Amino acid sequence: VVSPMYQVFSIKRPDLVLPEYLITILKSVEFIDEVINNVKGSTRKVLKIDRLKTFQIPLPSIATQKKFIGEVADNLIKITDMEKQINTIKNGVKAKIAEVWGE
Repeated sequence: VVSPMYQVFSIKRPDLVLPEYLITILKSVEFIDEVINNVKGSTRKVLKIDRLKTFQIPLPSIATQKKFIGEVADNLIKITDMEKQINTIKNGVKAKIAEVWGE
């Protein structure tokens, strides 16, 4: 699909911002809330590029960005593991209930 409605962005200063850091920030609830609060239009919601350029994104040192990325990755692994544990427990509960009902 080709459309002039969509902008393509690139990092011009990889010595100042790591792509993984920027992607993590752009996917954050805080950033998404900022976008939602700034879109305009009734039929098709649009965030104009001039408005997007005014957004403030925290830009710590590269070392801090690397640490942040690592911590986020570790937490995502923990979340995945915990979700597996939750599903195992839920399945155990379902099995116990099924026993009571003679299934």
